[in-house]
Amino acid sequence: FSASMAGSTHVVITLKRSGFSDLVIHDREAYTLVIPPDPVLLEASIRVQGRVAGQVWVSRTAATSVQLTVRYFIPLSGSTLSVKIGGWNASAVTFESTGPIDDIRKASTTVSFLTPTNKVEGKYSIVVLSSTGSRAESSAGVIEFVDMSRPRIDSVSQSESRASGGAVVLVGVTGFCKGLSMTCVPSFAAGASFEMPDQSTKAAAVLGAVSLTAWQRNFLPQVPSFGDFINGLGPAYSAQFNLTVSSLEANVKANSGDGVTTAANSFVLAILTPTVAAASSAKLIISSNNGNTNTFSPFQFTAAPTGGAIVTSFLPSEGLANNRGRLFVTLANFQPVYRRSEVLVLFGADVLDSDDVRIESSSLASSTVSMIYPNSAPVLRTVS
Repeated sequence: FSASMAGSTHVVITLKRSGFSDLVIHDREAYTLVIPPDPVLLEASIRVQGRVAGQVWVSRTAATSVQLTVRYFIPLSGSTLSVKIGGWNASAVTFESTGPIDDIRKASTTVSFLTPTNKVEGKYSIVVLSSTGSRAESSAGVIEFVDMSRPRIDSVSQSESRASGGAVVLVGVTGFCKGLSMTCVPSFAAGASFEMPDQSTKAAAVLGAVSLTAWQRNFLPQVPSFGDFINGLGPAYSAQFNLTVSSLEANVKANSGDGVTTAANSFVLAILTPTVAAASSAKLIISSNNGNTNTFSPFQFTAAPTGGAIVTSFLPSEGLANNRGRLFVTLANFQPVYRRSEVLVLFGADVLDSDDVRIESSSLASSTVSMIYPNSAPVLRTVS
């Protein structure tokens, strides 16, 4: 069938018979012929060392593993697949397809490859090509080749804060020893700020800054202001912080062969978000005292929600009398909170001690607070 035949049609079978008129069989049921969709490279599926679309960058000097998905695409048996980034060939291309081979509309293929090395810094498109002619191309600039010796923010524990500030954000950075000793110790004491849409800047306090090596030896968690913050936070926050550091560690490990990226000259900063006038987008800017400046990452300050908070989960809904236990309450439309001192919990008429309250997670989308409820006689209590 050709593309011009797309639409509703009937099947007619004609049998040629010698000495007799042709036998014509008409199928009364209508069939629909559809044009198969073109392959689509799903940009949101691009993964690089745990980073996703919007943060897809690789070292220009180190071959880096990338994975992505192409929808409506299954390479034919015996065909080969190639990947080009900005016109340069990727290497070690492999793929795995899922879905029915007889209905491309339900099929997709996951493609993995290594990026080319020693290419020019810049942002480029990705093209997946089959030897049979099928092609899927991303938009321009979905992947960036960077010089890892330049200052760069590698990872951020969270990219939003309430407009009233007070969030502690963990930031992993590399490249701040460019042009200096590989073991330089830059100062970030006044090196964190947010650039607002009107080009004004808001300074952010730096609670602590240590090398990745020092973090691995548990130095930054011993900084009093940072320790005070993490005391009273649940596992979700710890996971956020750990992911920030592990992403930095993975990047250092992947690019250690470039001669400029080491754990000793990569750094972990804990910064405190400032109060801003209104909800808005911003740029988190990190600089140091050695002239390596202007490394930024997108950030968002959010407005306080309007209306009352909504309880979306309350677990468990009952407990044993005369026993202490932990209760988890999840709230929507609730102002993000970052410390247990910012939460007042009433268990009936009793105010719970702040030491019995823990912030499990909190963002504009949802907040979960847990608490240890006190010994109580069998009675219905209201929690607020």
